[in-house]
Amino acid sequence: MERIPKTFIPIYGSIIQKKKEGILKINLRNDENYSINQSFLDKLILPESGEITDVEFRKIRSTPMVKVEGEEYLIIYDLFMFEKVFKGLYFVLNSLNSRLPLEHRISNFRSYYGDHFSEKTLLYGTLERVFKDRYIKYSGEQILQKGIDAEPDYYIRNGNKILLIESKDFLIKAEVKNSANYQLIEKEITKKLYKDGGNKKAVLQLINNIHRLLNKELEFDTNYKEKNIRIYPIIVVHDVQCVVPGINTLINGWFDEELIKLKERGIIVKNVRPITLVSIDALIFNEDILVNKKLDLFQVIDEYHKQTIVKKKNFANEAEYEQHVNNTLLPFDVFLNGLVAKKKLRKGSKLLSEMGLSLFD
Repeated sequence: MERIPKTFIPIYGSIIQKKKEGILKINLRNDENYSINQSFLDKLILPESGEITDVEFRKIRSTPMVKVEGEEYLIIYDLFMFEKVFKGLYFVLNSLNSRLPLEHRISNFRSYYGDHFSEKTLLYGTLERVFKDRYIKYSGEQILQKGIDAEPDYYIRNGNKILLIESKDFLIKAEVKNSANYQLIEKEITKKLYKDGGNKKAVLQLINNIHRLLNKELEFDTNYKEKNIRIYPIIVVHDVQCVVPGINTLINGWFDEELIKLKERGIIVKNVRPITLVSIDALIFNEDILVNKKLDLFQVIDEYHKQTIVKKKNFANEAEYEQHVNNTLLPFDVFLNGLVAKKKLRKGSKLLSEMGLSLFD
């Protein structure tokens, strides 16, 4: 895809600020940028062949707009518009890399992109802004430089409360996602977030570092009493499609099994919180609110797990039981955004207004 015209930043601002569900209409302005803007939008429109309802899901994701007539366009689905322009960056770069001469090509580009962009740019940058000049903080890169391997991707301690973070940017094959086969999807998520043969993934990496924390084996920070610390294990995912009902329940099923193993070895794990899976999108979207301390992330996580915990009780009626089930399946992103809306904390993004246009100079 060609360079994004900076005049389209207001489109994304309009999507973010949109108060009602529905199709967003765009009327192309006939000015000196008309040809460039039209060329950009025309690459995002759905082909005219066939009804929209008959088009494959992947085609709509690839072309999330419809051209009505003249200068009028409609965005089919907001999320696809964002993904095409921003998440689609990976596929553009991967394609360019594959066409380079072998001596200049980056091997295992997916891993390189996840490490240098997803983790060291997006995750580090977001957490540095959210927790600027607050708490004890170490990025995975800083920890590695201290000679500690198998390091967490990010570490934050506020007194006795510790955020232990793993960042995971992975892709699930389209045929798996579109299969509607739960066993197949669960198997793929297991390989990405739990274990893949002998390879330890996010859940086991968190368990390993929880063990090290409780034994004071992470030498970069030992100024705490291991019996008093509360550990908040976090998995940050970079694909919002991983934020689906029930995924926290699935992950914490594996996590609970591993905590039992630690307990059987004499490790006290009573102050270890359940894993919270959150998307980088949710952290960026709510960055201003967290920076200004309108919400405390530790408290929000505690509130979330109080709501999602499976309770053994007698319910007054079927509706109460169904609501309880829905609560246990709720993704953290949805809970966080709902809490922000309930407290009426949402305002325009400072990050977008200050940095948005500069990204395209």
